[in-house]
Amino acid sequence: MKTIRHPIALVLAALAFAVLLAACSNDSKPAVCTDVDNIQKTVDDLKNVKPEAGALGNIQSELTTLKQQFGILRTDAKSQFQTETTALSASLDSLSSAVDAAKANPSLSTLAPVGTALAGVKDTGQSLVSAVKGTC
Repeated sequence: MKTIRHPIALVLAALAFAVLLAACSNDSKPAVCTDVDNIQKTVDDLKNVKPEAGALGNIQSELTTLKQQFGILRTDAKSQFQTETTALSASLDSLSSAVDAAKANPSLSTLAPVGTALAGVKDTGQSLVSAVKGTC
């Protein structure tokens, strides 16, 4: 029968192998990948909304959700994607202002800017999604 001369070395080798195996099997992605998936869903939801008086509450709700998701992504991304995050931030501000104006006085003249702002959020949101997905 063979005796094990270095039982501690054997235990350490087995432990190192287990850690290595666990690290290799971990499919974790950067947090921004999950963040951008959430943003993509909300932007897709906004693509189906028509800028009309009856939809302003829905737009406001999606806007609130998107702002929360965007805040999380900005925190996770730190200084990455600054061009895209700056553009989306400006688009969100424009949409927020347009929705507020349309809610205060719903008319064709106040709903038109909502449509324009929605298009801006869709475009800048898609640009951010594309940039981030390139790293996932």
